[in-house]
Amino acid sequence: MCALRLPEIALRLFEQEWPNITGSRKWPIYCLDSAPGEANEFYDAVRAAGVEDLGPSVSESEWDEAFSYLEPANQDFAAPDVQDVLDNHFRMIERLFAHANDNSDASCAAYMFGFIVVTEKDWRERGVTVVHCDEDRGKWKVTRCNRIPISEMRALESVIEQDESFDNVRSWFDDSDNDGPDNQGGPAPVGEWQFAVYCTGPTEASTGILQQSVSDKIPDPRGDYSYPRIETCLHFLPRTLPADSIYEDWPPTYAKFMNEPIDFATRQPKICKLHPSLFAHICGDHSGDLAGIEIVRMEWSHSIVRSEE
Repeated sequence: MCALRLPEIALRLFEQEWPNITGSRKWPIYCLDSAPGEANEFYDAVRAAGVEDLGPSVSESEWDEAFSYLEPANQDFAAPDVQDVLDNHFRMIERLFAHANDNSDASCAAYMFGFIVVTEKDWRERGVTVVHCDEDRGKWKVTRCNRIPISEMRALESVIEQDESFDNVRSWFDDSDNDGPDNQGGPAPVGEWQFAVYCTGPTEASTGILQQSVSDKIPDPRGDYSYPRIETCLHFLPRTLPADSIYEDWPPTYAKFMNEPIDFATRQPKICKLHPSLFAHICGDHSGDLAGIEIVRMEWSHSIVRSEE
């Protein structure tokens, strides 16, 4: 298989404002010429597996709502490979955009940024391919994830709702064939510092409230870039410990971070370098309200070698 290329029409559409439309976003399901007519079969199989999980007490209308995140596409083109599907997917989106702009009551429910492809007839055993476009460090990329099984389709709903990144989803399955120039994001911020921010409070609940409040109000100082979570400028550390204890907590926390070059959630290498001495401490009360902020510069050896003493 060849690495996917992002068509020029996609870049133009990404810059346009989404039309004022009705209907929920749905992952369109296509099929290659090697698996003709399998899109509807796959959709029915996903529904059947999901209905079994939901149980007999769920009504048919609730079934429709539960699976409103995907739909077989009205495919009117030949598709010898996934690149052909990618090109034609954006031609379809362009037509839907034009129709929606001409008709205020039009529905444009197809999800622009991704789609599902049934690539072979034995998809029940081998799964399907999913393609998604993301803005990564100021540059659009297209990546694929192969052999996602029926049982994991609900993860795609989380991608639409932005509760989960597609990069994270594809790290769970076969994410090969993503080594082309259009499969990579923009330049990584090599050598840039990342700063720890301690959020401390008397309880886990209050600390969580404080961290959410603070992280929503502090923008990334590097500007309006779509940096992945592991490359953000601020690295939040929620803790339920006394303020004085952060000085004891910091060296082993720093050592653990430096000794784990791969992010556990995304399986991607950490690029930014955590500053060893300079960090912030934000303290909250029992309600999770802000009680104080301090910037700490801690003098220590920066050694992360375990000592037997």
